[in-house]
Amino acid sequence: MKWNLVLTAAFMWSGSLHTEQGKIADQVHSYLMANYKHFDKQWPDALKFYKRALALESPVFAHKGLIHFLHDTNNDQLIVQLKSVIETSFKDDMDIMFIYAQALANTQNEEAADKLLITLNQKDKKNQEIAFNTAQAYIRRKEPENAIKVIDALLDIAPRKPNHFIFHFMKAQIYLSLNKQKEALASLKTSLEIQPRFEKGWLLHALLEEKAGRLEEAIKGYTNFLDLAGPNQEIEQHMMGLAFKQKIMDKNVTTMSEPVDCFNHALRLFEEQKYKQSLAAIEQCIVQDSANLEAKMLKIQILTALNEIPEALATLKDWALQEPTHSLWYNTLHLLYRNGADIQLVIKTLHEIEKQQPDNLLPTLYLADLYLRTQSTHAATGYLKRALHATNDEKLQAALLFQLGALYYDHKQYKQLKELYRKYETAVQNNALFLNLMAYYYATKEKNLETSQLLVAKALNLDARNPHILDTQATIYYHQNEIDKALEIFEKIAEQEPNDDTIAKHLAHAYYRKGNLAKATSTLEHLITLTLDETKQKELQQLLLTWNQEQKK
Repeated sequence: MKWNLVLTAAFMWSGSLHTEQGKIADQVHSYLMANYKHFDKQWPDALKFYKRALALESPVFAHKGLIHFLHDTNNDQLIVQLKSVIETSFKDDMDIMFIYAQALANTQNEEAADKLLITLNQKDKKNQEIAFNTAQAYIRRKEPENAIKVIDALLDIAPRKPNHFIFHFMKAQIYLSLNKQKEALASLKTSLEIQPRFEKGWLLHALLEEKAGRLEEAIKGYTNFLDLAGPNQEIEQHMMGLAFKQKIMDKNVTTMSEPVDCFNHALRLFEEQKYKQSLAAIEQCIVQDSANLEAKMLKIQILTALNEIPEALATLKDWALQEPTHSLWYNTLHLLYRNGADIQLVIKTLHEIEKQQPDNLLPTLYLADLYLRTQSTHAATGYLKRALHATNDEKLQAALLFQLGALYYDHKQYKQLKELYRKYETAVQNNALFLNLMAYYYATKEKNLETSQLLVAKALNLDARNPHILDTQATIYYHQNEIDKALEIFEKIAEQEPNDDTIAKHLAHAYYRKGNLAKATSTLEHLITLTLDETKQKELQQLLLTWNQEQKK
């Protein structure tokens, strides 16, 4: 909302006569009340007191407060009218000059705004807001190389921060405009390392990887984008097409000349969105060559485009029963779920296959995965156990053990977790993740720090740089009251994993125990932004309130 301010009145307004001492007291009172009302967003009252402060010929800080007020109430034109005051009294005040630059830009004085931003950036290369806006200014001026120099100067000087991901993303976009795809992808990967929940970053990452022909990486990018952004039919169908293409390439499928002609005809019809004609054509191709996986995958794509999901599921079930050990059918079932198919229908299809193939490991694994996704803990646990008993593959067994153990831990089934560890104690000696899980359990739930230390030492011997294992080691130090040792590790891994809520939580509490309330509260504020659960958010907000009150004492 804008407030119509009359600055002339502010300067000319006069009050009653004051003694010099009384005048100073009135100046201070007016300014403090203006700030109070401003902070409380009582805009009309704030304006009244700013006017009074100016009418009393208050020192220059009254103008500073007024400029911030005008900025907060979107009165850019009035800020520009204060040009002489700003350029004489605040030429070295970076905050006020940046506000002035924004006001210039918002009032169609872009050239003046850009020049001012460039000047400000030269004075303070570490200021993130100024650097970001200066880079944008150079982009507007069609000087992309200078924009990159501004970003690099900031990143080289300033310590790495969680919000630096946006600067790397901007670099990626600039490199892309310069047709430097390799550099663009490198910057984008750095951006996603810092902020793995950046949906636009994953979408651009997927597009670049697809353009480079790395379909598997492109699919991962699109998958992460959909996980964060939610359903998107266009992206889902595109991803399915890529996935089918990738799986066919993985199988190194070759076809005879006649089926190739048949397939190309069906594909052309599909691309023209003549789905029913395309379906009839591809079915003829499959009759000619029942081993043509490319044709079968196109059929599933066509059925999906026609929204014939039950028919697609039934077709995949038939193929899975014909070729029980072919993982392609199960992967495609999973892709259908990712493409919007009802997960319960996919689960039902897998159960139908499982009934006819009770000894087949593939439906068991995929059922375990889908039950985990639907948070059906009891069913997921059962299928994880079945898969664990059915495999001798060490890597798969290690992954299943960790997943099962993590499920027990998350649902406070500690008795089952310990039984699982005892049963597979020999098998998990080279399983760093499972050893770390047990170490964390003993440290946090039983406070058995001796056993926890033995287990985490084994885990670190297997994977010394894993931040989650290091987090457990720091947690042990924390419970041993060795806060400095704990903080040293927590700070290091928090920089590596700035968006890990567990690490952020541990770091906040370590700062609190150390007595550094400023860092404790700022870390807790960051943790709140990472927390998706509303109940946990409220608990953290209450804790933040308590810590803030302590800090004020």
